[in-house]
Amino acid sequence: MSSIRNVLAISGSDCSGGAGMQCDLKTITTMGLNALSVVTSVTSQSNDGVQALMHATRDLVQSQLENTLNDIDVDAVKSGMLPTRECIEQVSTAIQLHHAGKPYVLDPVASATSGSALMETSAYQSMVEDLFPLATVVTPNIAETETLTNQSVRSVDDSVEAGRAILQYGCQFVLVKGGHLAGSPGCDVLLGPKQDSKPQIIEALNFVPNRDVHGTGCALASAIACGLAQELDVLESVLRAKRYVGSAIKNAYELVPNFWTLDHRAARVGN
Repeated sequence: MSSIRNVLAISGSDCSGGAGMQCDLKTITTMGLNALSVVTSVTSQSNDGVQALMHATRDLVQSQLENTLNDIDVDAVKSGMLPTRECIEQVSTAIQLHHAGKPYVLDPVASATSGSALMETSAYQSMVEDLFPLATVVTPNIAETETLTNQSVRSVDDSVEAGRAILQYGCQFVLVKGGHLAGSPGCDVLLGPKQDSKPQIIEALNFVPNRDVHGTGCALASAIACGLAQELDVLESVLRAKRYVGSAIKNAYELVPNFWTLDHRAARVGN
């Protein structure tokens, strides 16, 4: 039997290759792990936004989950785009049946970088109720944090306060991403269980003002899942993921004008 670790990415397909499933697979593979996939939706998108999308059926999502989590020894799961309540229910059931107590990184994706909606409005509450209590780490950006908490987040202190509120939904850790934080752009905040209430402030790496790089959130969550799959603790997994994404941002390329994509080929796991 191979000793390689397996990471399952549950997410939507992005035909531009910059985010979503394509980004997840690139990240996991570049970090030296075996990438498995469950596709929840197929999107047609560009730098102008999402032009079309088709969600996988309930039965198709269930079949993909069963044929990965039931048959393969999955070391960590990462989820991104979960567009419907039915999809979320299937993911929740599968994790409880086949992945209980093992690492699960939840990126609560609600919209694309362009702002286009990727989740039905009614599904968001289901994600909080059904999946947050199963998650090892939840990785909301500022907009998602404000939606989850109904709080304005403009500073690191705001991120800490909002992160503590998100922990009440049952996840073990929350990483409030600061890529769009007005006061300290790129500064993330990691909070853990109540008994470990001291927040970890993680400074920006290779933050480039006024440049939206496609796929950073997807890559970060997938990279964290890789660390957890290799039995690193949560903080070290986050720090290593930040280094990975920072390197990919530093070397990002302009796929088309004003549409920057992570360069996974230049990313370094250990630097």
